[in-house]
Amino acid sequence: MFPYKSNSPQYLDYIAATLSRKQIEDDPTLCLLLENELIKDNMEMAIRYNNAKYGDFQAKYDFVEYFMANGPELDADTIMHYRGKCYNDPAMMEIAYSYFNNGNIAQIR
Repeated sequence: MFPYKSNSPQYLDYIAATLSRKQIEDDPTLCLLLENELIKDNMEMAIRYNNAKYGDFQAKYDFVEYFMANGPELDADTIMHYRGKCYNDPAMMEIAYSYFNNGNIAQIR
C-alpha cells in the first residue's frame, strides 16, 4: 500500500515526476492532493517545479511567480525544499532577482 496521506515535498515531487496532472486528477486516491485545501498548494508547487525543471524560460518564470505569490500558504518544509532547489538553479535565481526583487515596482509581462 502506498502512503497517500503524506504531504512531504519529496513525496509530492515524486508524484509530480511520475504522473501528469491529468493522471493525478483521474486517480480517486491522488485527486485529493489537488482538491484538499490544506495540501493543494503543495501539490501545485510540485507540479510547477517539475514543469520548470524540464521546461523553458516561461515554465521557470511561472514556477518562481507561483512560489513568490503563494509562499504564505505553504508549510515551512515546502518553502525550504523549493528554496534550496531554486538556489541550485541559476536560471530560477536570475528570474527571482530580475523580476521579483523589488516589491514596490509592479512588473508586467
